[in-house]
Amino acid sequence: MGETTIGNRSELSTDIGLLYIDTLQILGLQRAKTAREAVQIMGELAETYGYIDGGECLTVGDPNEIWHFEVMPPGNFQKGAIWAAVRIPEGHVGVSANRSRICEVNPDDPENYMCSSNVFDVAIENGWWDPESGEEFLFWKAYCPSNWFGCKLREWRVLSMVAPSLNLDPNADRYPFTVKAERPITVQDMMNIYRDHYQGTEFDMADAPGWYLKDAEGNPVVDKQGNPVKTPYAQPNPGTARRQHIGIPVNMRNIAVPYCSYFTIVQARDWLPDPVGGLCWFGLSNPLSSVYVPIYCGVDSLPKNYAVNDRKVFTFDSMKESAWWVFEYMDNLVSRRYVDILADLNKVREPFEAEQFELQPVIEKAAVELYEKDPALAKTFLTNYTHSRCAKAVDTYYRTAEELTLKWNDNTF
Repeated sequence: MGETTIGNRSELSTDIGLLYIDTLQILGLQRAKTAREAVQIMGELAETYGYIDGGECLTVGDPNEIWHFEVMPPGNFQKGAIWAAVRIPEGHVGVSANRSRICEVNPDDPENYMCSSNVFDVAIENGWWDPESGEEFLFWKAYCPSNWFGCKLREWRVLSMVAPSLNLDPNADRYPFTVKAERPITVQDMMNIYRDHYQGTEFDMADAPGWYLKDAEGNPVVDKQGNPVKTPYAQPNPGTARRQHIGIPVNMRNIAVPYCSYFTIVQARDWLPDPVGGLCWFGLSNPLSSVYVPIYCGVDSLPKNYAVNDRKVFTFDSMKESAWWVFEYMDNLVSRRYVDILADLNKVREPFEAEQFELQPVIEKAAVELYEKDPALAKTFLTNYTHSRCAKAVDTYYRTAEELTLKWNDNTF
């Protein structure tokens, strides 16, 4: 499962009920064997016991299907839930970027749609949809009609990266619910999407005009080839004060952001035993500067420092005790001198991730052979491998942070 908060009309909020989104996820994961079952279970529980959280989107997958599930509270002083789910078509890509995405809902097509019993009634009762008008019912329009630019732009970017020939308009209010990918999307492609900050487009804040140098007369500074010179302090996630200083009027809300807690790319492969076929590529802090490690679904445990996540305590002596701080420290280094330090980091990060992809076929072949003989031993093998990659990631980033702190300290700028 993946989650994004999408909000809802204020009139829908309620405090009558039991279930928040994390509780709903836990119950769905505990009770269901398939994505379809999880959606049905979560929807039924939300309607029966009351959903009191804000509007949320869950992407729910298994080796055979992926569903886009959106749930909202039912209204002031009401107990229940409003929800809808749509199956992502084979070969298509969908995206959720903090606003409701579901359009039409068709209860007569249960193979591809599921919904709460009140999905149309609440909209009619509140005047958010009139079936007599001839206008098509749109879930997002009825219950969460947000057009915030930061959401729209991320949707546009993801869909454009997987289907560039569509030439989607970055200023459009709405985009297709899904698009057909124009080529197979690899794990590495997904990593690049998560690290994206609109490179090569007008929305890249690291390439804003204010970063380019001018001489005392206000003329552009150029290099020997006549190219404009950009300050080495240009970066894709400038804070409010810096944006104001260099004249960036709006925060573009990149896909990769420094306030990210963790990020995942989850694979469900039906041609492998579940403990091997279920694989989560996992990272901490900002995906732009952090690194992915493979966590197989058959592992028995995670390294302790990947489980410890105390954001309020930091010392250099104990930094390795919470892996998040190692990657967060690196992200702060990168943000000081983005182009130069990220280039140095990539000399270490790219070989680290490439090594994992080179090892993957060998590791998985060995794990499958072990699983056929002794499933418990296969899980121990996968656990040890996952632990080794996590430990190497932390050690690599810690050592690299030391080297880059020395190389790029203030005396060398």
